[in-house]
Amino acid sequence: MLDADFLKNIDMQKPFALIEKDGRLNFYQGRLHRLEAIGDIHDVARRENTDLVFVLPYRAIRERGFDARGDEPVLGLSVQMQAGFATEDILPLLPQDGIALDGGVAPETDDAVYAALVADFQKNEIEGGHVSQTTISRRFKGKIKDLSPAALLGTFRKIILRRGHYMAVLFNNPEDGQVIIAATPERHLEVTGTRTIMTPIAGTLRKEDRDSFPARLKNFIRDEKEINELFQVLDEEMKIMGLICPEGGAVDGPFLREVGAVVHSEYNLLGKRTLHSIDALRETLHAPTVVGSPMESAARMIAKYEPESRRYYAGEIGIYRRPRTDAPDGDIDSAILIRMAEIFADGTFTVQSGGGIVRDSDPENEARESTAKAQGILRYFGEDGDARPYLTEELLDGVRAEFTARNAQLSQFWLDKQDPYDALKTGTDLQDLSVTIINNEDNFAYMIAHVIRSFGAEVAVIDTFAYEAEKDNAAVTVIGPGPGNPNDATHPRMAQLHRIAAELRGKNRPVLGICLGHQILARHEGLNVAQQTSSTQGMPLQVTVAGKNCRLGFYNSFSPVMDGAAEQRGDLRFDCDDKGRIIALFGNGFTGYQFHPESVMSQQGVALLYDALKDLCRAKIKIAAAAS
Repeated sequence: MLDADFLKNIDMQKPFALIEKDGRLNFYQGRLHRLEAIGDIHDVARRENTDLVFVLPYRAIRERGFDARGDEPVLGLSVQMQAGFATEDILPLLPQDGIALDGGVAPETDDAVYAALVADFQKNEIEGGHVSQTTISRRFKGKIKDLSPAALLGTFRKIILRRGHYMAVLFNNPEDGQVIIAATPERHLEVTGTRTIMTPIAGTLRKEDRDSFPARLKNFIRDEKEINELFQVLDEEMKIMGLICPEGGAVDGPFLREVGAVVHSEYNLLGKRTLHSIDALRETLHAPTVVGSPMESAARMIAKYEPESRRYYAGEIGIYRRPRTDAPDGDIDSAILIRMAEIFADGTFTVQSGGGIVRDSDPENEARESTAKAQGILRYFGEDGDARPYLTEELLDGVRAEFTARNAQLSQFWLDKQDPYDALKTGTDLQDLSVTIINNEDNFAYMIAHVIRSFGAEVAVIDTFAYEAEKDNAAVTVIGPGPGNPNDATHPRMAQLHRIAAELRGKNRPVLGICLGHQILARHEGLNVAQQTSSTQGMPLQVTVAGKNCRLGFYNSFSPVMDGAAEQRGDLRFDCDDKGRIIALFGNGFTGYQFHPESVMSQQGVALLYDALKDLCRAKIKIAAAAS
């Protein structure tokens, strides 16, 4: 059994990990494995009957079929020696002096070039309908003077003293001459007992001048750009929870977290453990905070705009507990690898960071934000500085009511633990209704599925290219959301969607189109679908649908438009916004919604989704009666 004195003579020639969380510091030492796949984590833990500390590279997202650069291994430390201590007992034993820099730290991409890249990305990718939000990062490089175990432990001590992190991490990989040190603010995935928890973080306030901080904090919690950025990330992680926790859960928050040089806003997502924990980990790669939305398209954009591998930045570090004898899997606690430095044997290091780029991001501000996030770890390299927290209890008390009031703008369905939605079950009963949802590279499909299941319906989610109308016996088919230009007939997915719409409508099958699906239906009806002058990607808007005033979430770059041809269509009914965009379309046996009724930003979305299904069931009865 180790005592705390071992830290004075820690052996950097052996692989080990130090992880501090919630006032406890754990030391793990053992054998290092270079693994190919995430599933190998479970296999090694089972075979060696040991816990495993793991580090996932960003390229692991390829296990979900997404694009990524790099060939770095999954690192697994099979724990042969472990010791845990109260953090307060360890602090006096850690060195006082930390890492000192040998010269300055500079970004590989300077501020002006990075800002121009952000502006280009907004114009071509967000306005082009490919993504609503993406994190494009840049790398900072520097060199450490006289790298030593004492300097690393001294810097680790500084991180612990500052607080605010979800995990403080020091991972030593001597075989590859690599050390990872991090003050990560964000839980990625925690699977313990019967619970599954994720913590989406977004919105960033640079701490900067202490005197002006209280006023800037108030502006931050009122900033629509920061609010909507958090809501978008919340939506994206709710998609993931809809996949790994199909029985539902609840949203807790929001909260403020001070870590390093910034303050973030966050929510906790709570669900019931359902999947094998390793499968759940794979399906959550990687956090929307560091990738974007929709996830698959955002990963494609990162591979396009970032010329080099992210290595371990934006991956995960965590502990996999060896499965009990009678258990199929073990528990997991993991954090996102941000606010981290990767240090090499020659003393050089890299830090990578980036902001979530949305439609209304300011490019120059995004450059400053990426620098501030890099300072989240760099501030521990050198002088201690002022360690006093900015977020005092007095400040928190002064903003808490206004900060939490933003939840009133959200769908209450997602804020509570979802029980069957009996309040809406009036008129036509949707119990046992069969629904097929076509997933067009956007896992909003799983949120839609979860809402519809809460009505008592049976739901299947099928990819665009796997869908066959002749084999679909569902009462209603939902053509779901997805990225891209619905007018691009050369795009394989768009061409397939147009074929599906033609076949379903040709057979008078009840169809609901959402977002992209709405635009596809509009095209099938001969309506004009045009690129918006300014996108509504990730925006809540106040609109009127079916005579009701609603606050609904939009993720659009293209919209059907009300023009002369549309006005001549007496067989269709439309609801339009103040820009003449058709936001709801009603025809004989089909309905289209330009907005996302399943989004957390859609206050009345669940009720509108119920109404659409109810109306389509009635239409099916009428169509069947007419045919007979």
